[in-house]
Amino acid sequence: MKRDSIVYEHSFDLLRVIACMMVILVHCSARFIMFPSEEEMAPFLISNFYNSFSRVTIPLFVLMSGRFALSRYMKMDISEFYSKIWVKRIVFPTLFWGILYTLYRMLQGGVAVYLREPFNFLEPIKDFLMGYPFIHLWYMYMLIGLYGVIPILGILREKIGLDNFFYVAVALTILAIPIDNFSTLFWLVRFVCFLGYFMLGYCLKYTPKRLFSPKELMLWWLICSILTWLITSYCGLHGEGEVTDFLYGFFSPITIVGAVALYLLFNGIKNYKGSAMIASLSKHSLYIYLIHAGVLSIFENVIFRFCGLKPNPIWYVPTIALVVFFISYGLSLLFVRMKSQICK
Repeated sequence: MKRDSIVYEHSFDLLRVIACMMVILVHCSARFIMFPSEEEMAPFLISNFYNSFSRVTIPLFVLMSGRFALSRYMKMDISEFYSKIWVKRIVFPTLFWGILYTLYRMLQGGVAVYLREPFNFLEPIKDFLMGYPFIHLWYMYMLIGLYGVIPILGILREKIGLDNFFYVAVALTILAIPIDNFSTLFWLVRFVCFLGYFMLGYCLKYTPKRLFSPKELMLWWLICSILTWLITSYCGLHGEGEVTDFLYGFFSPITIVGAVALYLLFNGIKNYKGSAMIASLSKHSLYIYLIHAGVLSIFENVIFRFCGLKPNPIWYVPTIALVVFFISYGLSLLFVRMKSQICK
């Protein structure tokens, strides 16, 4: 078995920050992406542009998780892995943030009741148990399963070798296309769809040389993003919701190609030295992800619900995304400091 070398890669700090910004762009633009009337065509097209160029965000996160988690943990003692990594770094944080966002939704419900709006207080509890306590936390629930099978993937990698491990990863990625689009998996097994990405992220780490130039890889991502924008815009404006949902999905063939192309682009960057700021943002990227949805929810309630404003998405989406990103980063710094003080 080939030895797994763990080398700090500054280029993936940058990609992690970009992916984090992308997921916020997706959520900021989502409000404007409905099947609009002709009068609402421009806001839809603009928002869909931001959204389409950011659809690769979750596949990128999973590819990067596979790259680093499999290299670090699949040779680890199993009992040590489950107690120190899986439980402490995945399960406990998922429960903590799930409970926190469930309480936040109940607080929102209290405001709704005060304003004499209907609200079912059992709904947040049900969503917590079903693995969807808030718009973004399904990802943490999915990671419980994905990280839970790392020791099994380590055994598989040992038995079949890197080349065959890669072929299995490709097969699982292709198989995920119909599974994800024609079935609804319970959160305990939803990770199965992402196994291909997870394993691919690890395998592509060992690509011996560039199959494509950086310009070609960038072009592949741009083409995939533009295709997603054009097709979803057409389908959205003509009421073809099923096609739009498929192309927005994590397992659209266009999304798969775009995500792998962008990942390979950064995989080949060897001379990027990074910066202290990018390294810090990357270090806090998970907490930024966890916090941003709550911050955005507060902004959207104030802007759209209470103030009744209708901002132009051409400036609103990138502006609010940047604001939410850096507020979430600041709150992450505060959270980590408080956590370190409490855990002393």
